Amino acid sequence: MTVGALALVVALSGVTEQRTPIMTSALIASGVVDTLSTRAAVTSGYGREVNPFMRWASRSTPRLFVVKTVANGIIAGSLVQVGKTKPKTAVVIASVIVLMQLTVAARNYQITQGPR
Repeated sequence: MTVGALALVVALSGVTEQRTPIMTSALIASGVVDTLSTRAAVTSGYGREVNPFMRWASRSTPRLFVVKTVANGIIAGSLVQVGKTKPKTAVVIASVIVLMQLTVAARNYQITQGPR
């Protein structure tokens, strides 16, 4: 997962308006992986969502996708605006968010395997 985040940083190191689709795509992809892994962990019986709002959302796959998509959309839109004046800051923020989502996804998939 760290390699993917580092690759994103390198790909976005010269952020311009043309790089916005890469940043947005990375956020969307990591968000989808996070959503699927969250749902898998919860439905496996080994995981549980501790955030009350997300617990409600994770009871339904479509609802979870809507909630996480809206959140990632807000983040992506905000980063596009930040990127217009502070492109390197936008790269760092996007990279951290993608890394966090991929780390959570990896942990969620470990949870689906049950206790070891």
